[in-house]
Amino acid sequence: MADSNQILSRVGRLLLAGEMQHGAPRSAAVAYALLIQAHSGDGAEVWRSINEALVARWGENGRERVKKMAWAIHEGCAALERSRGETDAR
Repeated sequence: MADSNQILSRVGRLLLAGEMQHGAPRSAAVAYALLIQAHSGDGAEVWRSINEALVARWGENGRERVKKMAWAIHEGCAALERSRGETDAR
């Protein structure tokens, strides 16, 4: 059975792939935020292909915009969890 990070990674990659083809940067940022949660602490090799795909779709500025939005989403969720007394189950 897959652990929660593996599931987040799969869902995030599927969502990101769909948003890369048909969606907007904001939607891609939500998927990217899921991937941040699933892969926090992983090395650059995890992110290389993802970031290259973002650049191919929206250019360097678009990639930076997606990443900035994704980190804001991720940090907002983490702050909400902290305020509720929830901890990371990893």
